[in-house]
Amino acid sequence: MALDEIPGLEKLEEKYKLFKSPEVARAEKREERRRNIDGKNPLKHKKDPNSTETIQTYLNRFREILDRKDPTQRNQGIKAFKRWIHSRFVIKPEEVPEKWFKTQIRNSEKRGLGNSELKEEEKKEMIGTIIKDQKDSINEWIDYLSSDQNESLYPDWAKYWVLREVLSLTPYDRDEKKFKKRDQKTVASFPKLNPEALAYAIDWVLKYFNKKQELKSQDKDQKEIKQQLEDSLSELFHKTDLDEPQKHFFDAVKQLNFSKLYSYGMQISQTKEMGNLEKIKGKWQHYEQNSDPEKLTESLKNRGTQWCIAQVGVAAKYLGEGDVYIFFSSDDEKKNNQPRVGITIKNGQVFEVRGVGENQNLDPYITEVVEEKLKELPGGGKYFKKVEDMQRLTEIEEKHNNNQELKKEDLKFLYELNGYKIEGFGFVEDPRIEKIRNQRDIRKDYAKIYNVEEREVIFDLENLGEQTKVYIGNEVYVVPPNTNKERVLKLGEIFGLKADLTGLPNKIKDELIFWQGDLIDKEKEDFYYQKLTKVEGSINFPNYRYVNFNQMSFVGGRISCNNVKLLDCPELKEIGGDLSAPKAETVKCKQLKEIGGDLSAPKAETVKCKQLEKIGGDLSAPKAETIEIPQLKKTGGSLILEGLNEETITFDQLEEIGGHFKISLFKAVIANALKKVGGDINLGVEVKHFFATSLKQTGGKVCADSLVSFEAPKIEEIGGSFSADNLKDFFLPNLEKIGTKRRSLFGGIFVRNAKTIKAPKLQYLGGSLIAHQAIFIETPKLHTLEGDFEAGKVESLTLNKLQRSGSFSIPSATTFDAPKLRQVDGYLDALYCRIFTAPELKIINGYLTLPHAQAVDAPKLSWVSGAIYFPKIHKLKYKNINEEILENAKEILAID
Repeated sequence: MALDEIPGLEKLEEKYKLFKSPEVARAEKREERRRNIDGKNPLKHKKDPNSTETIQTYLNRFREILDRKDPTQRNQGIKAFKRWIHSRFVIKPEEVPEKWFKTQIRNSEKRGLGNSELKEEEKKEMIGTIIKDQKDSINEWIDYLSSDQNESLYPDWAKYWVLREVLSLTPYDRDEKKFKKRDQKTVASFPKLNPEALAYAIDWVLKYFNKKQELKSQDKDQKEIKQQLEDSLSELFHKTDLDEPQKHFFDAVKQLNFSKLYSYGMQISQTKEMGNLEKIKGKWQHYEQNSDPEKLTESLKNRGTQWCIAQVGVAAKYLGEGDVYIFFSSDDEKKNNQPRVGITIKNGQVFEVRGVGENQNLDPYITEVVEEKLKELPGGGKYFKKVEDMQRLTEIEEKHNNNQELKKEDLKFLYELNGYKIEGFGFVEDPRIEKIRNQRDIRKDYAKIYNVEEREVIFDLENLGEQTKVYIGNEVYVVPPNTNKERVLKLGEIFGLKADLTGLPNKIKDELIFWQGDLIDKEKEDFYYQKLTKVEGSINFPNYRYVNFNQMSFVGGRISCNNVKLLDCPELKEIGGDLSAPKAETVKCKQLKEIGGDLSAPKAETVKCKQLEKIGGDLSAPKAETIEIPQLKKTGGSLILEGLNEETITFDQLEEIGGHFKISLFKAVIANALKKVGGDINLGVEVKHFFATSLKQTGGKVCADSLVSFEAPKIEEIGGSFSADNLKDFFLPNLEKIGTKRRSLFGGIFVRNAKTIKAPKLQYLGGSLIAHQAIFIETPKLHTLEGDFEAGKVESLTLNKLQRSGSFSIPSATTFDAPKLRQVDGYLDALYCRIFTAPELKIINGYLTLPHAQAVDAPKLSWVSGAIYFPKIHKLKYKNINEEILENAKEILAID
């Protein structure tokens, strides 16, 4: 493939000479080695120097690093990528110019703060701040470009272009309206991320190069191509509000000048300051899927959200995939026009929640509004932990700002101890966390948490001594192999110490009873720590194949055993974080009651946790053939079991699943205590029966195409669609609502082979009702049907409350009675209907088929957009129709 066949790649090679770059060469060699192993052909560019394969190989490597599917591997890849970027682009301590320190002294003198020379310790502290600021500003870009939500928003080459350019720039100069170039000794941080400005910059480039590619494919001459490209650029320019010469804009787009394009985007996105955020009175605005994106962007224009969706191209992409909800609070003029929260839907589920706080986090006043909305939307349940974390963080912030004392539990939350992670809604962590921490006396806080003296808390391992009881930091202390037993036991008493015991004699390890920090052991020869009973921090044994903690009862953080085959902890009762055993074949923890994070055993054949009651995150054991969790009451995340092949699985105690409920291979699933599922219920092809007699709500869809019976008599709401094509009877007596408020496939009822459909309390149906074999349908309270109604064998249909619907296909119905139906957004096909009653019906946006009607009562019908298939008027026994509809009809097919 030639370079000019992929929009942007040709210019990318011209700009950076990627064919000759060392990083491309390394990626290329790696790909060649992989292909040789797989027995594939060598890379094409060896034969064709104009091939894109060399560049694409590098971009593929770039994607591989940032977008790995396995969360653990993905995070490891991103961390490794950040370290590599930091090593190349972050200033080194020795590179900070001496003149910079002199400038700081002069500034201090001007402010009347003294003129003394800086001490070495002060310089070291200042250098540390510089390096941290640079790392944080780089991480912000990497986190945004690699986030799940933005994975498919921009092409790989555009991500590469953006990141490469950002690394060469200083922060935006608002006075000069530009970014300056940086060098190896630049002290300033990297540019601040503004997603809205970035969206403008990338969209301008994409539109131009896509247009260029389109014109080249049309075999036009160069003069015509050039003129149409200029016209295209002119159209782009005039849609902006830039006070900039048109030629400068043209040149910036053609030359992939990120510095200028991003500065133009910054100028557009810069607006007046947000109003009073404490005012939360307002309303949600719903932008339906495939609606006009300009209506959405117009409502966000000059509002300072910095959301990428404020740009038309990005808005169109989001609306192409689902609905968008924006909450607007009232301004000083009491108009609801201040955007505060944006929620996007994808595949029928909540996909993204963004606020107007820093880094698109929620502002501190709006969380309750968001929580209430998430309760209404499919998949909103998985965001409840974030809502709770943000509410608690706001409470702690208020206490801190008012100089109120923080309790131990508040401090543990703030400093994310014992493996806990505060989750926010932005693309990076909520900046309030670091801000509050920086304003507090951290040594004093940690002393309070662990009930020790402040002098016993250290920040630097160099100060590690006999008096140390708490260590605050991320550096790992590698315990020398010749350390004596007394010293090791003393190290075990230090809270927060991350200690690597690799190489330490087993006879000393076997003396350990308590360990207050993190325990790391990279030995490949298995050893069981026979006396160890409690670890306050995390355990990381990356190389052990067998782990058997005979006495262990508590782990405050996570247990990570990447290569373990057997994990056996007979006395373990609680894990504060995750239990991660990606290669384990057997996991046995017969006394374990609670896991604060995930239980992840993707390859385990046996999982036995007979006392397990609560999991804070996911329970993922998709290949387990034997699983014993009879006491499980709640999972904060998903429950995924797909490997068992038995007749029945029973969850006697299970009450709540925060995420998805995914089960395969069982003939029957019994979960009669289950009350709520936050995500989807996905039942595999072997599942025939599902019993959940206490279930009231699912946040997502129910997908069970092999199901023949679904017993959930108390269910009131299904967030997504209900799909069970082999279900014999659909009977949900308390169901009130299915799906989101839009006409789409999401939120429908798909029971093609069901004979009867009974939902006496159903009021809202967010999609279609497809029941081709149904003979009897009872939905007396249904008032809104966003999709179509297809029931091939129903003989009589009465819809007393229905006001609006999609198409109707009811060929076997002899009577149709819909006294309140006003509009049909599609066709109405009632082939054998003899008595048709719809006295309020005004509009049919499709064709009308009533070839065998003998009585028609539709006096207000004034518009039919398609043909009318109607009997000859004089043969009607009872006629109550608007004669104009017949006179104005485009086509009338009269059938004798």
